[in-house]
Amino acid sequence: MGRSYSLSARIFDTKTGQLKWISTTNFRYIPGKTTNFAIRVDPVSQREKRQHKKLSYQCGQNIATIELLGKFVKLHYQDSAWMLTKVESASGNKYANQQVVYWSKGKQAMIQFTGQGAIQCILEESLN
Repeated sequence: MGRSYSLSARIFDTKTGQLKWISTTNFRYIPGKTTNFAIRVDPVSQREKRQHKKLSYQCGQNIATIELLGKFVKLHYQDSAWMLTKVESASGNKYANQQVVYWSKGKQAMIQFTGQGAIQCILEESLN
């Protein structure tokens, strides 16, 4: 079987950066087989709005910004961004996709790209 992807949507206000709409389910996309699809989005609840926070970490000479989006985070690092899904962790909070893992506990965090060593980070501030 070929590669498939799980698609979801988050729509942000371009002026304020506030999360406005979010998909409640993921859509399975199979390249070459899926031709048409729709992703339903609903207005963000007050609970989800409260969960949307931004954190800034010092990672060596670089800054990483994390947007907390419920069971997802958006990692901004070195002019790139990745959406990560919450995964099981023995301790702390862990999010991952096929390219990168982000883990945090207290003021400590770690970013690790596939095939590379871990980057240690320290929380600088909450941006909300």
